Amino acid sequence: PPELGLRGPDEPEPPAEPNGTAVQPLPVPDEGAVAAKHAALASDGVDLTSDVPSNLPYATPGEKLRPAERFFRQYYAPMLNWAPTKHAWLKPVSIGLVCFWATLGGVGARFAFKLRPPTKQEQWFTADHMYTGFGDISSNRFLSGAEDSYVDMQIVLGVAGFERSDNFVVWNPSKNRGKATFDASFDIRERDGQEALRELCDAMRDVPCTVKSCVGGFVRFIRPGELYCPIEEFDEWYGDTVYNATGAKTSSYNGKKDRPTGDSFIDLVKDFTRTSYDTASSFGFISGELAWVEVPFSSTLLNEQPFSTTIAFYDAVHDALARAKADVDPKRLLGERPFVYAGNSFTWIMTEQALVANVLQGFAICFPVCFAILVVATGSPLISLYAIVTIALIVGLTLGFCQAIMGWGLGVAETVCSTIVIGFSVDYVVHLGHSYRESAHFSREGKVSDALTRMGITVVAGAMTTFGSGLFMFGCQMTFFTKMATLIVVVVVCAILYALMFFMPLCAIAGPQGEMKTIAGYAQELASWRRGEPHAAPRPLQAVPAPSSPGAQNSAPSTASTVSS
Repeated sequence: PPELGLRGPDEPEPPAEPNGTAVQPLPVPDEGAVAAKHAALASDGVDLTSDVPSNLPYATPGEKLRPAERFFRQYYAPMLNWAPTKHAWLKPVSIGLVCFWATLGGVGARFAFKLRPPTKQEQWFTADHMYTGFGDISSNRFLSGAEDSYVDMQIVLGVAGFERSDNFVVWNPSKNRGKATFDASFDIRERDGQEALRELCDAMRDVPCTVKSCVGGFVRFIRPGELYCPIEEFDEWYGDTVYNATGAKTSSYNGKKDRPTGDSFIDLVKDFTRTSYDTASSFGFISGELAWVEVPFSSTLLNEQPFSTTIAFYDAVHDALARAKADVDPKRLLGERPFVYAGNSFTWIMTEQALVANVLQGFAICFPVCFAILVVATGSPLISLYAIVTIALIVGLTLGFCQAIMGWGLGVAETVCSTIVIGFSVDYVVHLGHSYRESAHFSREGKVSDALTRMGITVVAGAMTTFGSGLFMFGCQMTFFTKMATLIVVVVVCAILYALMFFMPLCAIAGPQGEMKTIAGYAQELASWRRGEPHAAPRPLQAVPAPSSPGAQNSAPSTASTVSS
């Protein structure tokens, strides 16, 4: 084989090693020895009538190849290994492929880093699906549709936070959730607190909204006439039913002067809450004490808006609430931390942020684990490093394609589907890396040729079947499955191209040579070193002369040298 340094009479001298010492080639056997070896191989049943050209580098005697394997052995591997100068590492085809695919992957990764939660409302069905049409009809063709399209919210006063139970398990959040904690400074028993609540209602009605999330032409956070102020409703009820129940009062009711205070106010509020559901839900009693108050209103934010729209409204309305409360409640009688509750509209934006964070967290976990598994599978940290770089470029190009070409954001479907990207990216690289390690050749050129010949057809066939399975999902009506189909098809195409046109050229340029140890071999060497035992010197490698053209190698062995070795 060429890695042993055999050369014919017309072949050039082997190149010098970096230290200046030339590697001496092994002697060429005579014709009698070749004939004897031929006879011995034939008697052992070795078929010497190969369909591979006799001068093809790294071919095994009697090697029978299928067309795809012949392509890799006879054309593609020699092209990657072609080094027209005396420098064996200077392989122009391999260097060109590595530079091209590294640049393309870097550009894709740049766009992938721009992925954010979607800026448009997620569509779960295609535009012509009956479910989408039903939603459009119910929103646009009925009078109630316009009213119901706005998000109902509540300003909550008096709630300090939430205390988790010791038995709470994050993976089962519906059980042992804990309990709310209430602000001890919240107090509307006296008129200062009552008036602060009334003035807060007036202030929030008139606060202007400057973000695009506020729609309907109102230029306010709250739609006109759509804020229910509990203290105003109490005043109306008290003035009509209690204050002047007998009709003996000659003056009209004035809340600032005539509203009850202290325990009398609390008792009357309890009576007031029994009059309707709205009043009952606006005052919160815990163990007979008034602990919190909520001020419901209809906002100018539409339902089911994308993350960017909802988060803008969320930030703006909380800033407005904080400023308004600071102006009307200098004594902080309405609590320290007022907030706006909007049901799923606000909790969903936290979910979308968590989905993005989980994608990044998943990548942070998967890549180190993947590297460790590659080291175990290949036994070579260098091959594993090349493989993990290849996988990172595949992931970057795939997600960059989704962001730049498809215009996707990291919605529910995208974040769920993105978890499969690393899995599909690993397959073909790890197979080729393992085949590179298992090659009996000592030179990187021979290992590349063996890996491509033995495993190239396998990974290509695997890519074709996976690609085909993804095509069937393009016929689905739910966009979740069509997005998954797009991701599968794109990542499979990227994975097979990078495995064959980036990973293998990288190995041809700077892949490890010689006998590659397993993890057990490294452990054995480490144990010997700790015991102070000398370890065996590595088997010396013979220089491989540089090939003269993409289709043939200078070191192409003759039949004699092939058979004798």
